[in-house]
Amino acid sequence: MRYRIEKYDHHSSPIRLGFWWGRDLFRWMVKFDASCRYSIPGDDQQDTNKLVGIGYFSIPKMHHKNSIRFGWRYNAVKDVIELMGYAYVSGKRKIIYLGDVRIGDWTSISIEITPTTYRLTWGNDYLNIRHNHPKGLQFFLRPYFGGNRPAPHDILIHVKSI
Repeated sequence: MRYRIEKYDHHSSPIRLGFWWGRDLFRWMVKFDASCRYSIPGDDQQDTNKLVGIGYFSIPKMHHKNSIRFGWRYNAVKDVIELMGYAYVSGKRKIIYLGDVRIGDWTSISIEITPTTYRLTWGNDYLNIRHNHPKGLQFFLRPYFGGNRPAPHDILIHVKSI
């Protein structure tokens, strides 16, 4: 599926719904094309955009209470996409640099959910992030640009569930 984030927007389209109860493994192939290169003035260039992930239903705050996803940002100096781990654990946000991805290459990513950890895997590498919430109703989190600034131009990201 090709997700498009239009210029001056944050949200991607198409809207893809997915709901699960206690699913423990999600796998994708992702590709960032040349449109993922961008330049934003100041510190906002370092903001983490959201790729894909899983949120948990909770009231209030929804996925800002408990969720796990991959994030990304463009590094113009290295001309690569920096892949990030992006989690909310009991309302506390954690953003962790994972590694670099070349623009135009397909990369395998996955999220495994155990009773105590989220395991983010990309290529042959992985990172565990501890969590403390029980299984529950899950929903798919699609790509989102930002941070606080919207996309400076149309952005295309390819995502295939595997």
